[in-house]
Amino acid sequence: MLERIQDDVDRAYLVMIQNNIYEEMGTLSSQTTRERKKILVSYADKILNALLAKYTQKHIRVPIQKYFQSNGAKFEFKI
Repeated sequence: MLERIQDDVDRAYLVMIQNNIYEEMGTLSSQTTRERKKILVSYADKILNALLAKYTQKHIRVPIQKYFQSNGAKFEFKI
């Protein structure tokens, strides 16, 4: 289940990276890029918050948070 959720979050981050590339090329305006990024970050946050709301026990929540933090780190690179 976590892999499926991670795939959705990964897809959102990839779209953000793609939007940044389009902004640098001049295809998208910076305002459009900011608006899309805001929507995508909100989407990713909703996914994680819904998952954490479902599992209120700390011994389950902590590994879930660590899983997403460690897997999200791979998107901190420049293209």
